[in-house]
Amino acid sequence: MIDRTQGFSLLEVLTILVVTTLAMSMAVPRLDALLRREKVRAALNHLAGDLELTRMAAVRSGQGAVLRFVRDPRCPARGGSGYCVAVRGTNEILRCSPRPEGLPACYEVNADSIAYNSRGLLAPFNNRTVRAVQGPARDSLTVSVVGRIYRRF
Repeated sequence: MIDRTQGFSLLEVLTILVVTTLAMSMAVPRLDALLRREKVRAALNHLAGDLELTRMAAVRSGQGAVLRFVRDPRCPARGGSGYCVAVRGTNEILRCSPRPEGLPACYEVNADSIAYNSRGLLAPFNNRTVRAVQGPARDSLTVSVVGRIYRRF
């Protein structure tokens, strides 16, 4: 004989759907903020690696190297959403950052470029702070005059 009392009633299924919907509506904004924060952190990690590449290219070439920010109309402040690394005095471009899809992490810096001299020191001789911003998510790194990169997590 088949027992037809097993299973869930329509009221039980609707109750579970309502509770799940409420839980998801509270979790999704927090996940979005977490994703933005991680995108900003990843952009700065990528930039830190390319700053090291720029410094090493400056020392190896004996001419210096420069990391130039590419302006983007979606980024309101001075800086941009991408950059290219080049050896000074030549047309040789070593690397350009990939263009992100959608809203980029915008780099805010008080100059259009970060340059190193042939000894691997910043030129001009003062610290640089670069901020990455995507919506409310923000993070920064500082490059000292001797080329060290400082991050605060």
